[in-house]
Amino acid sequence: MNIMKDIKEERLIMKNNENREICSKCRGICCRRMPGQYVPDDLFDHEMTKEELKKFILEVGNISIDCWEGDEESGYESYYYLRPMRRKLTLEEAKRNVIMIDEKDPDNLSLEDQEKIAGVWANILSYSIKNFRNQDLTVDYGYNEFALVCCHLTENGCDLKFDKRPTNCKELIPGRDTECYIEGLSEDDSAKLYYAKKWEKYNDMLYDIACEIEFGKDYKEYIGEEE
Repeated sequence: MNIMKDIKEERLIMKNNENREICSKCRGICCRRMPGQYVPDDLFDHEMTKEELKKFILEVGNISIDCWEGDEESGYESYYYLRPMRRKLTLEEAKRNVIMIDEKDPDNLSLEDQEKIAGVWANILSYSIKNFRNQDLTVDYGYNEFALVCCHLTENGCDLKFDKRPTNCKELIPGRDTECYIEGLSEDDSAKLYYAKKWEKYNDMLYDIACEIEFGKDYKEYIGEEE
């Protein structure tokens, strides 16, 4: 049985807005920077308890807990949410990732470009020798952003069927001559914050679960209570 719930028949199915012609040209830069965000309805058909939520995250195995750190834009509130895990790249893949994201000519890299690639390589090697308890759910932020891509990104695009993708990904409209965008959000609005707020009712649960996974159930004895 697939741990990801089936979408109910009566639920409105979002129209597939994929545009492989546009997305293949940039080779998934959005997926290379950061995976899209789930909302609760993507994953659950009922309100989850903390125990159910933690079990779900650990059993699925490719979902990460992330956080929008409180700032002026969020009214200094932090929001925890779920997204696909990021996959660590090999050294050669990381080099190609830097070149793709920065849109560089691989045959004419500047000294600055070469130094950036060297920094990413050093980061991969240093973190590769550390023990993350075989759970990469809350610690993939330790890697340089160019060393990671969404775990569902392949050479042929996303390996998830459209209706199984995060809502953030399904609602992202490819732009032919503009940046990709979310309908209804202005250029000044943060899509990341918009989707993070969808998890507000689970905020405290996700914070506790993240700390328990990374530090153990008695984490409060070591890091204290969050103010």
